[in-house]
Amino acid sequence: MNFQINTKDSEINKDQVEWQKSSEVPLHYNIFPSLNQKQTEELEEIMLPVNYHQGDLLFQEGSLSDGIYLICNGVVVYGKQLKGETGRSRIFKLLGPGDLIGEETVFGQDSKSRFGYARCIVDVDLVFLEKSRFINFLYHTPDAFHDMCDYLSSSLKEFEYKLLNEGFLTTDKRLAKLLIKIYNQRGTRKNAGHRVCLKLQRKVLAGILGVSEGSISRTLNKLEKNGFLSLKDEKICINDTKKLNNFI
Repeated sequence: MNFQINTKDSEINKDQVEWQKSSEVPLHYNIFPSLNQKQTEELEEIMLPVNYHQGDLLFQEGSLSDGIYLICNGVVVYGKQLKGETGRSRIFKLLGPGDLIGEETVFGQDSKSRFGYARCIVDVDLVFLEKSRFINFLYHTPDAFHDMCDYLSSSLKEFEYKLLNEGFLTTDKRLAKLLIKIYNQRGTRKNAGHRVCLKLQRKVLAGILGVSEGSISRTLNKLEKNGFLSLKDEKICINDTKKLNNFI
């Protein structure tokens, strides 16, 4: 399933295209590796291609859960509003190509409403799987159900690992680790060691790390002073990914 990306003239769009490089293998193969050709075709029949623009909400916190999304191109943040603090939120996940979003409401009794919100931080292409049709597919396809359980288990382990390890890291190392993760999700790991620029808002980075925007700005300036990256407006240019990896 391929998508055409609008690459009109602005520099911002060039950045977005870098973030949205497609995988040569359909991404749902990675989540459902056990399916045979017939089962894969049945899954593709219930997939609906959709696209959203930078800043758009995929869904709001508390909204009814009508299905899940598979990200094909782009990056989405998943978070929750902080009680009593208007406009402030905590971002739990940064999701890119090959990731599911909204999967926590597929199963369970308390699965009618969304726990958090999902927002696109660049233009995003996805496929949508309507909840009842997807559950019916899993019910009649045990291999797909097993693959889905494996995916959920891996996602939980990754989240637990993040909570365990990042609590011991300083803010500058947490930010460096986040930048490397974003870089890797762009699908350009084959160019490791090369300079790459990411268009990122300080507000988004602050929400992901749970710190203030001021702290993010100070930390970015520190990393720039040490030669790990360079800053230009909203762009963060990693001068050497290997060097930044070694810093972590």
